[in-house]
Amino acid sequence: STVGAGACADIAGTVIDANSNNTSAVVPILDATGNIVASINSNGKNLGPITSALYRNTGAVRTTTGGQKYMDRNITITPAIQPSSGVVDVRLYFTAAEFSSLQTADPSITGLASLTSTKTSQACGATFGGVNAVLLTQSGNGTLGTDSYIDFSIPSFSTFFITGSQTLLPVSIEYLRGSKQASNNVLDWKVTCTTEPSISMSLERSADGRSFRSLEDQTATATRCLQSFNYVDATPLAGYNYYRLKTVTLDGKVKYSSIVVLLNKEKGFELISIVPNPVQNTAILSLTTVKGGKIELSVSDVTGKVMSKQSKIVIAGNNPINMNFAALSAGTYIITAVNADGEIKTTRFVKL
Repeated sequence: STVGAGACADIAGTVIDANSNNTSAVVPILDATGNIVASINSNGKNLGPITSALYRNTGAVRTTTGGQKYMDRNITITPAIQPSSGVVDVRLYFTAAEFSSLQTADPSITGLASLTSTKTSQACGATFGGVNAVLLTQSGNGTLGTDSYIDFSIPSFSTFFITGSQTLLPVSIEYLRGSKQASNNVLDWKVTCTTEPSISMSLERSADGRSFRSLEDQTATATRCLQSFNYVDATPLAGYNYYRLKTVTLDGKVKYSSIVVLLNKEKGFELISIVPNPVQNTAILSLTTVKGGKIELSVSDVTGKVMSKQSKIVIAGNNPINMNFAALSAGTYIITAVNADGEIKTTRFVKL
């Protein structure tokens, strides 16, 4: 069937209620050509008229913003009356070709048991999205002719996307960055929160890197999390300003970003940290500076022998610098940084 190919197609409605004598029966949802796309057993509940819409992707297998592949069809099911309690049983159908395409795109899917569905508030459309995302647990699967299906018990209806079993990624902080603009400290950050209806975020500041207080509090939906966030600290503290981002999910899970350090003084720079330390092969050197420009970096052993040199152009603000120490033997080393004013800073690390 080509119903829903490249565009949402409305599906002729049905009614599930006591008058229709089908609240304890399996009621099929058929597309315009008579192919079954879903079925519902309301388990005794009156759902009233059911409207549905089917979208079938005709291009490359789609990918969520979290990197998850999802099937070339999604279906939106909307009853006039959402269940007020308990669950209803839903079966979602798909073709052998759609299943094969998803398996090819996601080799972790080894069979029907590897599939699940994510239910979101997204209206029928071409891409995964919406808020109130719920990862459903499969209750069964099977085949009907050349088609296959997976079963779920759900408390409510909306749009269903079929994926592998790891659809939703946990809330994560992609980055927190800091820069200087005149006398202001500018912070920007990005979080992934497609698993949550909303999350709370707090940008915190500290004078010593230990005791933090909130500067800015925000609540963001999953849709808002698709964009970055920013905040201008127009009254930074004298000297060092330590910033971190705190996120809290609805169930109380807390995460913190790495700390960004900005200097509020006339000139100068600091080497804040090297992470990890001890180092195996690569690490991130965190450098913060009042002015942008060139920084000369050298790595030497404890006898003073220079092992490597490099130049980096840095911005006014916090600069994470990728360092590669794979060629070094195990031991203790010193990183020396010199700015254009001749100011020198050093830090030590251990190579494993």
